[in-house]
Amino acid sequence: KPLFPPPPSKDTGGAAAAPSFSFGASSIKPASQPPPAAASSSSFSFSAKPVSATEGGSGGMFSFGSKPAISSFNKPPASSTAPSSNAGVDEDELEPEKPEEVLKADDGDEVIRYEVRAKFLKMGVEVDTDGKPTGKKEWKDLGVGALKIMVHKINDKRRLVMRNEKSGKILLNMALYARMAFKQQKQHIHFLGVPEGSDKPTRVSVKVGAADVIEAMKQLADAVPK
Repeated sequence: KPLFPPPPSKDTGGAAAAPSFSFGASSIKPASQPPPAAASSSSFSFSAKPVSATEGGSGGMFSFGSKPAISSFNKPPASSTAPSSNAGVDEDELEPEKPEEVLKADDGDEVIRYEVRAKFLKMGVEVDTDGKPTGKKEWKDLGVGALKIMVHKINDKRRLVMRNEKSGKILLNMALYARMAFKQQKQHIHFLGVPEGSDKPTRVSVKVGAADVIEAMKQLADAVPK
């Protein structure tokens, strides 16, 4: 037997002594146990919806709020169809009126006796660079088109018709009258006419191709009423 009895053991109540300092209520997991999978990723993405602090899961501390900010990377592409400024307008109204179609509508019971492509000129007052008249006369080019001799099928009346082939504007629309004279000068045929928009006779001229000038002169002279 020992000379001294063993010291009495301290009663701990059968439980292991708790550490004197702790960061939280849960104890440290063993290193061999794998960490639980995160409820949501904490990485930042332009297309992913950020998790709000009020939503479930243990997402990252960084958050924009309950509504994601709109980014230009995930905006829907803009529509390539813009509203047309001509909405409600018939496409046919946007196209320029063809001179040939206009002439057919205006001619009625007339037939084309002769037709030649020509440049139409009329005598006018010359102006300087400031737009002031100089007192001199000059030929003014009014455009190119088809010069036509029209003959009425019933009363045999004749007239000259010419339109600008680009704009469709009427350049000449006058009746052929008795003793009307035509004078040829190279490729030009001069006569006294009444251009559209004028109320008095004016010296006018049509310039035709070199190969057409003789026939054009003959057709115009023959169309003059006797």
